[in-house]
Amino acid sequence: MALIEDATAALMDLRAGFEGPDEVGCHVFLYAQRGREKRDKWKRVSMDGDLSSRFVDATRESIVDLQVGLGDRPIDEFDFDVMATGSVGVIATGDAESVGDWLNELPDEDWAELFRGDSQFLDKVRFYATRINFPDGKILRLFRSKRGIDIILETSRGISAFFQQDAAEMRPVEGMIVNFDQKIDFFEWGGFIYVCNLGAFESLTNIRAVTISKAAKAMDAFAQRFQVANVDAIKNKLANSTKLSKKLAAAAQHGVIEDVDGDALIERIAEKGIDLSLEKRGDQFVFDLDAEDGEKIEEFVNLLTDFYLHSPVTRREWKAYVKKPDQRPRRPRNPA
Repeated sequence: MALIEDATAALMDLRAGFEGPDEVGCHVFLYAQRGREKRDKWKRVSMDGDLSSRFVDATRESIVDLQVGLGDRPIDEFDFDVMATGSVGVIATGDAESVGDWLNELPDEDWAELFRGDSQFLDKVRFYATRINFPDGKILRLFRSKRGIDIILETSRGISAFFQQDAAEMRPVEGMIVNFDQKIDFFEWGGFIYVCNLGAFESLTNIRAVTISKAAKAMDAFAQRFQVANVDAIKNKLANSTKLSKKLAAAAQHGVIEDVDGDALIERIAEKGIDLSLEKRGDQFVFDLDAEDGEKIEEFVNLLTDFYLHSPVTRREWKAYVKKPDQRPRRPRNPA
């Protein structure tokens, strides 16, 4: 897949970028959900040079650990529904424009609003962002939820610092006051977003808007092949359910919607005793679906997204809460 190949190459370029002899710039910003103006929400952390170097070193180590830990399969295409533990999902910023807009809200390195040791502001921080500037003009943006920053009173792993109020500057120490861990929830580099923690990515960004849009397009694609009443009302219902939108967006991404067979769908509804009305009228399949009935909307989405699966080996029926397409090459059968 071109997406995976290009994103993997970009990740290798990022690792190489840290190995250059030139100085790499590092800037840290805190984001707290308060006030209506952008300047009220972002604070830049002014840092001593040694502390800045610690952040760069920690980021380099995190990227190296990330690549080593992923082994032969470095990254997977971002899945709207679920991510396997330890995997990294990648999505092109062009495929998630609203998230790209969100990323662009990260201030520049000359942002005038400084963090001045205000503990009340620190209590309201939702996440912190690290902006790494390379000599060739390329920028790496990394994000970590609030659990990555803490006020501590004893030595712990991570990057520790104290705040020098008279200089409005953070300085490195070996043990107390403020600690930033060196983990990464998600980062943006070279036109790609790499997601290490799906929960943090969903809660901090506006990926939900992208998910809803993908689900709506999947519904439109289905309605071109099947007659479905109240399509717009169904899409509005999906927009209010992140769980269902994620299922439908993931199914559309994996090509499941295009593979839905009307005759097989009728058989499946009867076989499972599902309370949904689907009829074949000539060459058309017609769904009679009440958009106000939340339970039927959920059953409808479950059917379209292969929620119910049958094992050909054990003959068992399963509810597949987690699925991942098998992209391994199939072995040819031995001739009889």
